[in-house]
Amino acid sequence: MTKYSEEFKLMVVQEYLSGSLGYRSIAKKYGVDDSPLRRWVRAFKEFGSSGLSVKKTKQIYSVQFKLDVLNFMKRTGASYQDTAIHFNLNDPTLVASWYHRFLKEGIEGLQKNQRGTRLCLRNKNHQRRTKKK
Repeated sequence: MTKYSEEFKLMVVQEYLSGSLGYRSIAKKYGVDDSPLRRWVRAFKEFGSSGLSVKKTKQIYSVQFKLDVLNFMKRTGASYQDTAIHFNLNDPTLVASWYHRFLKEGIEGLQKNQRGTRLCLRNKNHQRRTKKK
């Protein structure tokens, strides 16, 4: 479950965009940090309300795509947020996690899903289990 609903994010972003208060004031008013508020505003400006939505299904990205994203970030010096927007990802923390896993584990780290299971092994094991039935 997500910490903040899409409706809450939209309400807070719209209040910020109305210009009545700054990031810190709105963050304090609603009891959130200003860092996610800044991300929400940026995502809303780039993608509209869909930039605030929480994905119901997990997208699985190829290792090559992850490498392309990280190479772009390195080559251009773009932030996680700018890189995510360039590749139409509404979650810059995803880019950050790929970056940190790549630094720690190399390409092997990018072959794993979020739970740390190698994707190719998990799929093979699943195929074996379904064949046994």
